[in-house]
Amino acid sequence: MGAATAVIFTNPLDVIKTRLQMQNELVRSSQATLVYRGPIDCAKQTWKKEGLFGLQRGLSAAVVRDGSKCFFRIGLFEPILAVVHKDKGPAPIWKKFVAGASSGFISAIICNPLDLIKVRIQAAGAASTVHHEVATPQEAVKGILQQEGFTGMWKGTAVNAARAVSFTSVMLAINSTVKESLTSLPDGMLRDITASFIGSLVGIYAINPFDVIRTRIYNQPVDTSGKGVLYNGMIDAATKIAKTEGVLAFWKGALAHYARAGPHTVLTFIFIGKLRRTWREMKERELTSQM
Repeated sequence: MGAATAVIFTNPLDVIKTRLQMQNELVRSSQATLVYRGPIDCAKQTWKKEGLFGLQRGLSAAVVRDGSKCFFRIGLFEPILAVVHKDKGPAPIWKKFVAGASSGFISAIICNPLDLIKVRIQAAGAASTVHHEVATPQEAVKGILQQEGFTGMWKGTAVNAARAVSFTSVMLAINSTVKESLTSLPDGMLRDITASFIGSLVGIYAINPFDVIRTRIYNQPVDTSGKGVLYNGMIDAATKIAKTEGVLAFWKGALAHYARAGPHTVLTFIFIGKLRRTWREMKERELTSQM
């Protein structure tokens, strides 16, 4: 519920990030013509061309995706941590990395189809590179099944898993560690905001290269057999992007990525913290009334 609610506010930034990542795909930087001059210009052009629908493109898919993926990614973190750390006291950060990597990996494998659908809808309709013109989840699913078959729903799973492992292990470990260290702050919104802000800042810049590669693989055109025609997997995509666009291309859309993921992470943990405290208070009142 926390993640699904947060994405309503941050989806426009996710659309902008995706479109910036697709800009000048496999075009040498010396020959590139910028369609978007940055996140603000991308937002302006999207609004002018498509209106509010363009900025909130793929919202229904994003709500389902974030609610489902974070159900596993965040929900499994503490149970896995409890398995790997049975000693008293706070768990060391390496165990938190293990728990975060594990929950991130599980979420990526299960929810890859939702990631694929969301990214394709967000990239469609852009003024930059577009390979699949779809506007709804139904159109996206139909196109994938017709052109790429059922296994096409798990296209890009390897890079999606690498992305999820990198972000979840870093973000949740740092978020948990910072929250534990903020003993001067009471358990409340300010503590949630501070810890999640720091965790997401480090996490986003660690995973942006994986995010760019994933966006490209998800959106590449396919041949008659359903095989991608531009990239043959994560390593091939990384090599081609580096050779043609330069290493800095791996941080395309990084500012928009953090502008989206930073507030999304903060809002998610604010909502989760509020829901947890509300649940705990309800249970305490229930126990008190039974005594």
